[in-house]
Amino acid sequence: MAAEIREQEEQRQNMINRISQERTNREAEYSRALEQQKRTQEEIVNQQKRLNEQRLSNERQASEG
Repeated sequence: MAAEIREQEEQRQNMINRISQERTNREAEYSRALEQQKRTQEEIVNQQKRLNEQRLSNERQASEG
């Protein structure tokens, strides 16, 4: 009986460990995805800023020339 209880407890602990590891893996993947999304958005914003600055420069040159 004691051996069965130990076996069940070991199986329960193994399941808890597996679930915990899966959660950790999902959280890490989610963090990586968020970081990638953040970098992509920053690139888009920076590109738009450069385009706006170039457009403004062109408009200034056109109005002066």
